[in-house]
Amino acid sequence: MPTPTLFGFSESQLFAATGTLVAPVLAYLVLYVIGGAIKSVSFMSVELRAKIPSIALPLVTIFLASLMALFLSAALALKYLAPSPPVNDFNSQFHQNIGLLLPDGNQALEDIVYAEITLSEIEQLSNIRVFVNQRRLFGSGYHCRMIYQCNEQHPQTEQLALRAVAAASGLNNFLYPRDPYFLPIRLSFLEHLVEGQNTVDIHIENSGLNYCNLQGSLVLEFSNGRIVEHEISVFGNASWDRYRTWPTNNSYAVCDRARVQFALG
Repeated sequence: MPTPTLFGFSESQLFAATGTLVAPVLAYLVLYVIGGAIKSVSFMSVELRAKIPSIALPLVTIFLASLMALFLSAALALKYLAPSPPVNDFNSQFHQNIGLLLPDGNQALEDIVYAEITLSEIEQLSNIRVFVNQRRLFGSGYHCRMIYQCNEQHPQTEQLALRAVAAASGLNNFLYPRDPYFLPIRLSFLEHLVEGQNTVDIHIENSGLNYCNLQGSLVLEFSNGRIVEHEISVFGNASWDRYRTWPTNNSYAVCDRARVQFALG
């Protein structure tokens, strides 16, 4: 979101300039009030006979005080009078808001018998994360660390996965990757659903190949047999303008962020 400015200065810069002028304004104000000649200085033994010109002192004091008042007024104007962006426009720069319409209106939590996100295609060098109610369900930085993970299942990746599992069986280390996460990756999130508003956040960013690719779906199935499905599709860099991420290296950019919302009674 662009920062409003006045006279080419932002609110924080104007407040900083105001704070810088406080000390000299107070010093000149004290000299103006005291006035007259400065005959001595407490930490010096010599006697002084300096006299500030009677015209210069009030002029400098008034100039600095006026400048401080101008900066403070401009900063307060930016703080309280600058127009605020519409809430929807502001939120759209963080993620797409997708409302998921449930059949028969507001469904109860206990009516859902199946909830799953399927990732059928991913660009492995991208940073892909899936959250359900602020809990991370999937993160390519963790689940796709090994070369055989998050790939289509074929003999070569199967052999690599088998060797890795065999090596991991002798290590008592829960961080060692055992699941190959062959595509399609199925992520069940039924246990993470709650009564009231539910959110599913899907982020894809920092593509290593200058483009992003994420294909999949979100499926909810209810006890009455009704199924709600939402397609997840991100390809290319169409969202860069919205998120204002124009890096010199196109590999470092937010490709898309989507928030799917639905309410359960």
